Amino acid sequence: MTTVRTTTRLTQYAHGGGCACKIPPGELEEMVRGLVGVPSHDLLVGLDDGDDAAAVRIDGGIAVLATADFFTPVVDDAYDWGRIAAANAFSDIYAMGGRPILAVNLLGWPRDVLPRELAQEVLRGGLDVARIAGCPVAGGHSIDDPEPKYGMAVTGLADPNRLLRNDAAEAGLPISLTSRSASESSTTATRRPVRSSRRPLSRWSRSMTQRAWPPSLQECVRPPT
Repeated sequence: MTTVRTTTRLTQYAHGGGCACKIPPGELEEMVRGLVGVPSHDLLVGLDDGDDAAAVRIDGGIAVLATADFFTPVVDDAYDWGRIAAANAFSDIYAMGGRPILAVNLLGWPRDVLPRELAQEVLRGGLDVARIAGCPVAGGHSIDDPEPKYGMAVTGLADPNRLLRNDAAEAGLPISLTSRSASESSTTATRRPVRSSRRPLSRWSRSMTQRAWPPSLQECVRPPT
């Protein structure tokens, strides 16, 4: 496939890059306060846990993991943005000790403003990351949106007895301390053109998305040599 080369700065179409476009946690808590879903003894990780993905136990002693992650452009190159957004979604599954088995695209695109060829590059970046992860991408959902957005909903499998959870830390385990707005600050600070979609992802992109990835996905974020 021919790579689309353009001078379009995707970050100029976003009010905030990456996690900076999220609804603040305090506001989100107020929105969902009092909303109670269907109770289930098989729900291992849900709304109250604040983890990377939800987890439910199914027959056969297997836990199914589910996550959805999408955001506005964090870099100007469409292909790289697709890779970053997809890797970020997959990392939710890896962070909990799971293995992704299926992904679907989530795409919002300003059809009257940005060309379809750029959207294709975004999707191509996501597909390449999924291919490296060995996970099929089975369609997805798209809408006409005044602001470009992209990400994935990913389903994974895990051993319910070996889930990596926020509330399962034990004495002696290593931890990393960051400011609560570290990723937002890093994203906003790097909203500038990238040189080439063929270059490895930048340092801040690696730190934002690389958590518990298997070796096969390291290729996506390998540092420059």
